Amino acid sequence: MRYHLVRHLARVPTALAVVLALGACALSAQQPGVPAAVPAAVPGEPPAAGSVVPAESSPIVRLPLAGYVGLVGQQNLDYAAQAYNVPIADAQVSVAHLYPNPSLAWGAGLDISGQHQATSYDIALTQTILFGGKRGARTDVARGQLAAARAQLDDFLRTLRGTAATAYADAVHAEQVYARKRETAEELDRLVTLNERRVKAGDIGEIDLVQSRVDAAQFRGALVSAANDVHAAHLAMTGLLTPRHIDTLVAPEAPAELVTIPAAAADAPISPELLTPAPAAAAHALSGPAALRGPLDLDSLTRVAVASRPDVVAARRLADVAAAGVRVAHGDRWSDVDLTLGTSYFTRGTNVIDPTPNFSSLSLGLSFPIPLSNFSHGELSSAKFTARQAATAVQSAEWKATIDVRTAWAAYQSALAQVAQYSGGILLDAERVRRAKLYSYQHGSASLLDVLTAEQTANDVYLASYDAQQQYGHALIALGQATGDWSFVYAAVGGAPN
Repeated sequence: MRYHLVRHLARVPTALAVVLALGACALSAQQPGVPAAVPAAVPGEPPAAGSVVPAESSPIVRLPLAGYVGLVGQQNLDYAAQAYNVPIADAQVSVAHLYPNPSLAWGAGLDISGQHQATSYDIALTQTILFGGKRGARTDVARGQLAAARAQLDDFLRTLRGTAATAYADAVHAEQVYARKRETAEELDRLVTLNERRVKAGDIGEIDLVQSRVDAAQFRGALVSAANDVHAAHLAMTGLLTPRHIDTLVAPEAPAELVTIPAAAADAPISPELLTPAPAAAAHALSGPAALRGPLDLDSLTRVAVASRPDVVAARRLADVAAAGVRVAHGDRWSDVDLTLGTSYFTRGTNVIDPTPNFSSLSLGLSFPIPLSNFSHGELSSAKFTARQAATAVQSAEWKATIDVRTAWAAYQSALAQVAQYSGGILLDAERVRRAKLYSYQHGSASLLDVLTAEQTANDVYLASYDAQQQYGHALIALGQATGDWSFVYAAVGGAPN
């Protein structure tokens, strides 16, 4: 049964916006929960109790996915170095098109016998005449290599786009995880404050206060690790651009959430009616089928990959080069002819037996090698086997493209199902349980262990939802990589790289 890509994209209108977080290319305003630039902690000193570990101490520039990928294509040094292969190959086309240069020879003949013979002055022009279509075949080889260089550059960009988009999705995930752990750390700190008041009021024993302090301190250690992950993700994004001062980093736009739960007191009850779509997610809702130029299914994606994926195109261009190489080998079996046109001038000879007057002569000559080497067919056989090898490489590239698309499609289907689990009520249920346990604990009908368990469960569910969104982002990126066509990806999120 065929599944239309558009139909599946429409089923999770917020997921892609969460993972890719697209928007304006300018600096975005900082959203709560994901700090862009905060004062750095004092080096060498641990964070104070109850303090929140900053995720990033360096100023950052936030970009949408399309803007970031376009910037990578403009500034990445590896891509810039690879791009030189195209003008190099283009220059070789003009070299292959050149005709052999003529040669000019001059000479003089002097009488050293003392017999008063004439002195001769000779000048000759020699031009090699090519046979066998060598020049045209070599030009075709050079043009094929130019086309292959362009396709290989496109394939390098395809891979680079995937690397950049993956780094972007990973940075989004790192910020989501940090924001959630920061919120959990703040909730545990509030629980410590609550227990301090309850100990003073005599409602609970001091051991519950100590336990809550231990859990809060332990979770701040996890927050330090999450902050380091955010910094590493920002460095990974920055590293794909032109070398710059690392005092300013590049980061993704602040991600949206799959669900938005209205702010309220920690122990306030929550109902399903309070579940609302995230505003950022609504702003980045996916486009409909018209924007995607019609429905796309597995078969159509496979045809796109086999027909136009840059590495497959490069393999075809190299096969054309190998076929032209066979024509070059055939042409080399034709002997080239050297045509020589010359003139000689003889001075007056005063030999008493054989006197000669002044005179000039004109000469025309042809020279060509005797093609004894043509008894060997090694060069021609090598060229033919090279052409067969290139044709087989094309079949291999097409087959790999087919498998890549099917593998990426299966991963996309799985990731889609994972995200769908968290776009329902599981996040809301986890939050409701957490608030209910805290409410019961404040009123003496639940234990501290119940509260900590509910807190950990809610934290785990949120982190699992972020993992699912990250995998969804990776799966969508892999699908764009496998097809070699990112147009439906950018159409889905409403943008395109620069």
